[in-house]
This record gives sequence, C-alpha cells and structure tokens, in this order.
Amino acid sequence: MKLFIHYYFINLKIHTKIKMTKKILYVDDLQLGSKPLITALQDIYGFSITHVDSAEEVMSKLENSRFAAIILDVMMPIPPNWTQEEINDADDGRYTGLVLLNKIRSKHMELPILIYSSGEVNLPNDKYCCYLRRPELTKNIADKLTDLIKLR
Repeated sequence: MKLFIHYYFINLKIHTKIKMTKKILYVDDLQLGSKPLITALQDIYGFSITHVDSAEEVMSKLENSRFAAIILDVMMPIPPNWTQEEINDADDGRYTGLVLLNKIRSKHMELPILIYSSGEVNLPNDKYCCYLRRPELTKNIADKLTDLIKLR
C-alpha cells in the first residue's frame, strides 16, 4: 500500500497537466481490488470511469452511454442470461471476459478494449484490443488506454 501511495503522488505531480475527459467502462467483479486503480485513473489521468461488476451489465451500459474504451477483466462469474454455447465457451468463468469481448465486438467493432487480467490470454487479431497482465503500473494502463483511443 505504501508503494502505491508513493507512486500515486509522484504521478500526480508529473501528470497534473495531462487531463483527459474520456469515459471508460471498467468491467471487473472485484470492486475492492479495482478501487485504487479507478481512483488513480480518475484523479491523476482525468479519465471518467464507470465501473460495472458483472458481464450482464456491460451490454446495457453500452446501449445507454458512449464510452471511449473499456477495461475488461477475463475471469468473472457467468451471467445467468447467457446461452448454453456462451456458458460452455466461458469455461466455468475462466474466460467470461473473452466471451464478453466477442459479444461487444458484434455491435461495437472499433471500441478500444484493454484486457486487464491476471491470467494468460490469447487475443483475437484485433487492432482495437490489447492485453496487460495484472498487476501493472497505473501509468502503463493510462498510456495503453490513450494509445488505443487514438486508434479510433
């Protein structure tokens, strides 16, 4: 925790001039673990973060709001409204985020998506999608989001 706080304030001094008002949808079922990253991305880098903790909330959020990018966890509970094929593909929740990625891509082809997870991920050939393994420095996450958003 000390290291995070120290890093947080160093970055605050360095990046106070870099302010972005890009809306990011953060999808992760572990709210407590996401809080420090969300706070840093908002306070240091100026992103506006909307956090959802289930895969089933994502599609409705995307229908009702416009986001510059998504941060997506891979390992999450399987939503009860998924088809049997989606449930099988999710493999007991180990790949829920990747199944969700395919659902998102069916309607939002160029929406930048940053996969942020502790497990190894084989990504599809998609220039608007990249992967960072947990844990990662907040600056690297913000930089990767910025790069993805610029592609659009």
